[in-house]
Amino acid sequence: MMSNLPLVRASSLLPLLKFLKENGISSQEFTRQSKLPENIFSHSENVLSLYQALDTLNFFARREGEELFGILASQKLEIEDIGLFGKIISQSLTGYDLLRTIVALLRKTYNSGVKVWLTEDNDRIWFNHYLLNFESNYNEQCNYYAFLLHFKAMKSMMNFDWYPTHLYFQGQPVKGLSSLDLFSQSQMRFNQPYNSMGISKNLLYLPLYETYSNLINESSSHSSWDGRSLPASPNP
Repeated sequence: MMSNLPLVRASSLLPLLKFLKENGISSQEFTRQSKLPENIFSHSENVLSLYQALDTLNFFARREGEELFGILASQKLEIEDIGLFGKIISQSLTGYDLLRTIVALLRKTYNSGVKVWLTEDNDRIWFNHYLLNFESNYNEQCNYYAFLLHFKAMKSMMNFDWYPTHLYFQGQPVKGLSSLDLFSQSQMRFNQPYNSMGISKNLLYLPLYETYSNLINESSSHSSWDGRSLPASPNP
């Protein structure tokens, strides 16, 4: 029996598009070379196959030849880019509420090709992320991109500087990653069974930034999303 095709919101590629624009690649060239529909970004709730998204990221990563490509591109995310998903997580009251909301919504409404869950130990909560059908030689850049999009979303929502205490990655070590300010204070491990981000519990009970509260009050008439979920994919 054929499994469901994993889907992802097209808006997940907007940070990639922004990163490429900063490096001299126009929107027209992006859609032409990626072979995506020209109107794919016309609506924040449009969907595409996860494999199309992976192929697009891999194509430009190889073309640019930047080992940190997926990581740097992911940090161009803005909450406004991710449509209703962004509006919903903007209603979170604390960091812990934010994590729970992301986990509740992510795979059901934004990307059916991932599994996400929370675990905790004495002093930290772990945000765990597993890219289904992960192949380190094929989509390592995609794995870093997808996982660290969530880090960027969390960081954008908080009104204080914070860093994960630990970062565990499915992929191979990436040269220069620890030199980035974003991750310089995190303990890292690679070749793990899934991605994990350890966050101090003390941070997660602080109130969130209010910059994005205006998103909550925007009219839903700007979006035609009917609330239907993305098709689920098999668990790993």
